[in-house]
Formats: sequence, structure tokens, C-alpha cells
Amino acid sequence: MAQEGEIVHRRVLLVWGQTPIAEADNWYLPHLLTADMNTSLQTTTVPFGRVVQSLAFRRQSLSCEVLWLSPQQFLPQQVLRHTALLRNREGAAFSFVTETYLPGVLEFSSDPDGLHETGCGST
Repeated sequence: MAQEGEIVHRRVLLVWGQTPIAEADNWYLPHLLTADMNTSLQTTTVPFGRVVQSLAFRRQSLSCEVLWLSPQQFLPQQVLRHTALLRNREGAAFSFVTETYLPGVLEFSSDPDGLHETGCGST
């Protein structure tokens, strides 16, 4: 059972087919999630939003930072960063998320494998 005030970190790599498109870091309050949600987040690579979908959360965007300004420049390792809070239906924030988009997000493909996460880990 998670202790109130405990914060867990989970980092995943979002990939489209075989192409990495973003790194996502979630810091979340496990005591505001169900036991099944916590188990899934600790033991699978199911996307965070899908795991907590039943909370009917809303995403509050905090920032969007462009990390690559000029197409004439070499392609950087990171192109865009979003930060947001996830809030449950009562308005309580239960997760802070940072998504850092990689150059692969600029590759437009109709890959049949679609979007998935890899590299699940919690700290």
C-alpha cells in the first residue's frame, strides 16, 4: 500500500513502430490510484494515460518549449518539451508529466505497429 505523500517516478520511451518519438517522465502519487493501477504501472509498459483512464482525468498543460528553432540547423537530440499536470475528476493533481519529443516525431510514417511504450521503470 502506498503511503500518502509518496511520489513515484516512471520513465518510458514512446515509439512508433521501431522509431523512438518521445521520452515521457511521470511523477505520480500512488495513493491516489487504485492497487491495480499501481501494479500495472510498476510491472508493464502500458501507457500511463491508458492505465489511469478510468479516473476521468483532465490534462492541464503547464508549458511547451520548442528546443529546435531552425530547419537550417542540424537535427538536435530533442525537438520539443511539454509539461502538464493530470487531475482527477475532483480536481486533485495526481501526476506531473514531462514529454520530451525526439527527432523521430518528425518522421511521418503509416507504420502498422503504431504507438507503444518501452523501457518501463519506476523509482
